[in-house]
Amino acid sequence: MKIKVNYTLNADNTIASITAYPFDTTAPFIEIDSIDDVVIGVDLVVKGNLVKDYEKQAKINRSNEITAQINDVKHKLSQTDYLAIKYAEGELTPEEFAPMKAQRHAWRLEIAELEEELRKL
Repeated sequence: MKIKVNYTLNADNTIASITAYPFDTTAPFIEIDSIDDVVIGVDLVVKGNLVKDYEKQAKINRSNEITAQINDVKHKLSQTDYLAIKYAEGELTPEEFAPMKAQRHAWRLEIAELEEELRKL
């Protein structure tokens, strides 16, 4: 069973808000299966119908994935900060710290690549 919801639009014609209750018969509305069908700021209304913007949603999903990856790598860096401090304080030799130094460098490069991909979205 479809439900009627009123909607407002953003400047880019994406849905800004929906209201199911109280329903205003004089305001613009669409019929949907579920409130969960609408993605605010992404979906559009075209000729009185909900239109999913799959390309925009895919970009948002990818952006969220990249952000999660960046956070994961930054967490790895923070978990190994104590080794960098021990090295800086002379408690580890350059030879002992070299593998971790190389790994931390690789993580920083990975973060830079992910941030660049994020900028291009």
